[in-house]
Amino acid sequence: QTSDESLTFARELMRAWGKTTVRCTSTPGFIVNRVARPFYGEAQRMVEEGVADAATIDLAMREFGGFRMGPMELTDLIGQDVNLAVGTSVWEQTGHDERYTPTDFQRQLVADGRLGRKSGRGVFRYDASGQPLDASPDRALAVALTTGSIVTNPVGRTLAMLVNEAVDLVARGEASAEDVDTAMELGTNYPKGPIAWGAEIGFDVIAAQLRRLDAAFPGGRYRPSAALAGCGRVRRCRAAADAGIGNELCRARSPAVGVGLGHSVARQQHVVDEEMAGRRLGIAGEDQVGGIRQDFRRAATAEVDAGNH
Repeated sequence: QTSDESLTFARELMRAWGKTTVRCTSTPGFIVNRVARPFYGEAQRMVEEGVADAATIDLAMREFGGFRMGPMELTDLIGQDVNLAVGTSVWEQTGHDERYTPTDFQRQLVADGRLGRKSGRGVFRYDASGQPLDASPDRALAVALTTGSIVTNPVGRTLAMLVNEAVDLVARGEASAEDVDTAMELGTNYPKGPIAWGAEIGFDVIAAQLRRLDAAFPGGRYRPSAALAGCGRVRRCRAAADAGIGNELCRARSPAVGVGLGHSVARQQHVVDEEMAGRRLGIAGEDQVGGIRQDFRRAATAEVDAGNH
């Protein structure tokens, strides 16, 4: 058990170095490497399912999700072997929880020596300068997927899982909602922290999407967190309290909570474990994606409404 004195000393030392600190219990993956697992896993599964090719999934996540890099190009930059090792570690330490099961897609890449940029080939092939040679996305398909059913929506599926992971971690008392959002914004440079994102989308919408996914892909990977399942319409603190998370979901106010999805924000890049290699995830321009995001939100709400009738 870390003493309060040691914790205070470490926090002040980090602040003296100009770093932002967050607190987390000793849990597999801590905050970033636990919450971020679906960012990779959902993309890999959708390619396995034949929903779209890797380049199109990456395009959807960049342009319509607001991430600077897609999950496929990011794992190629991190190293497929490194990313698989971290994911496998979390899976093993959580008793082989289906949420973290490594994909056959990534296992095969590593077995074939396709480790990413460092080996010249991973998901994509690369030239000597590190530029992909065979990434040709289908933009029309990306638009169709991100405005369609949650089952084939790379952005919707990924966000639902990221929010679910974050809510679960807070509900278990392993970190505060504010610290989770801070870690994901500064540690991975996500456009928003997952708690803030869940509040914007609607925790009830997220729960309904996960139920749809769980029905489509039974086995436990998409089971909603008990805390998330207990939430009502998003911004009511009572819903969060009833869910067993106190007021954490409503109190969370990290620096970018008030920033719109399409606004660029300069953030200090922090190095966090495996993500040091490539997680410089920024935000696309609102003029590019505003209409698509509105369509996505309308589609998500329509799915929830349809499921309630």
